[in-house]
Amino acid sequence: MKEFRVCPTCGYGRGFHVSFSKGDPGFSILFICPECGSAFDLSIAEDRLQDIRPENRGRFRSYP
Repeated sequence: MKEFRVCPTCGYGRGFHVSFSKGDPGFSILFICPECGSAFDLSIAEDRLQDIRPENRGRFRSYP
């Protein structure tokens, strides 16, 4: 598969919204179809996200 763009549930073909689910370690990245709401976990995890609490908003971190 070259890209994951078309929803296998409803056929919507314009991409997905992204959601992050707290896991161990880090966060799982979930893809949600904006048309039907189906969620897909492609087993992609990210451990470089920082907590954005109200006191931390506006502070940005860049990654290499």
